[in-house]
Amino acid sequence: MAKAYRDGTLRRNFQGYTTDKATTLIALGASSIGRMPKGFVQNTPDMKTYSTRITQGQLATARGVGVSKEDQRRWQVIEHLMCRNRIKHAILEKFQTEASVLTGFVHDGLLLRDGEDLIITESGKPFVRQIAAIFDQYFPNNTAKHSKAV
Repeated sequence: MAKAYRDGTLRRNFQGYTTDKATTLIALGASSIGRMPKGFVQNTPDMKTYSTRITQGQLATARGVGVSKEDQRRWQVIEHLMCRNRIKHAILEKFQTEASVLTGFVHDGLLLRDGEDLIITESGKPFVRQIAAIFDQYFPNNTAKHSKAV
């Protein structure tokens, strides 16, 4: 993973950091979660139901959630911040509200504006999750996390 971080190929999915470049993650087992380019699926958490469905040659999927193009753009920003510790200013232009919140992180020395990039500083790396959460529209009170985390 250190090599992937250095060469800019480190990735992140809902399970954590990875070097896997696959866009699809197949869910195996009760309650497991799979990811596809356009959404997520979760298998039934009940082991008996899961086993019965699999034995009968059926899918064990209990629910699925589709993702929008907006979700995909936000994933890209979050992944760049968390896996590369930097993001291009041009990408942030699409997220004016969120980008304005980053000013507080710059003021606190956790982010650095450098040419075309916004870079997470060494002091900012322990706070990368809070910084990236600004762009997660499903994270409760995403713009208020800065003051609570720091």
